[in-house]
Amino acid sequence: EQWTAGTQGHVDVSYINGADDAKLNSLTVSDPYSSATNAAFIDHMNLYKWNAHFNPDLQSLALPFTFEYTTHKGGPTSWVSYNTSGMTTANTFDITPVPAGSDGEWRWDGSTRLDIGSGDYITGWRLTVKADGGKGIPSGAEIKTWQTYDASYRLQYDKTSTGQAPTTVDGLQQIDLTNTVDVTGVTNEASPVTLTDKDSTKVIIRDAVPLQTLVRPPANVTLSG
Repeated sequence: EQWTAGTQGHVDVSYINGADDAKLNSLTVSDPYSSATNAAFIDHMNLYKWNAHFNPDLQSLALPFTFEYTTHKGGPTSWVSYNTSGMTTANTFDITPVPAGSDGEWRWDGSTRLDIGSGDYITGWRLTVKADGGKGIPSGAEIKTWQTYDASYRLQYDKTSTGQAPTTVDGLQQIDLTNTVDVTGVTNEASPVTLTDKDSTKVIIRDAVPLQTLVRPPANVTLSG
């Protein structure tokens, strides 16, 4: 079984309106299993860290947001709501999916754990920022998200097949995957307008054995002489 360590995705979402003063009632960025060719991508990419940062325009408004996700065992249409009660865009949002009941080194960089069933994995995510108390989402608002994955040459759920025919490049077999993210904004006009966009990125996974070295320095170093 082949894995690479620390493959990272980065999504920037902005609302830019130079035509009028319309703001947004909501702004959603999502990476669903059912979109385009995402299924093939997600079944090879184990999401183990997810971060959202909000720019100063959103930080100052401190708007509420929701975060939802799907899992392999739950199915691509069974969205689960993560408890974001009391959280706002004034602060970053960092989570780490871990098997329910486990403990250990999941607490890096102040991440909050997201418990999923043993042997399960995240197959989709959706973040929605909502206007609150008459505060619309202004032009210039921006959301940045980062996704960190372990990439597997073989499918996560069977560990034996690649799920698609590989190609051979420079003597090594590889699979080419595409991930597509969807963005939706709904304006706060008398007749709301729904704005949509999407973008894609490609990942190549080769049938190779990567090595990762982790060096931990001692807490104290004593020098003599």
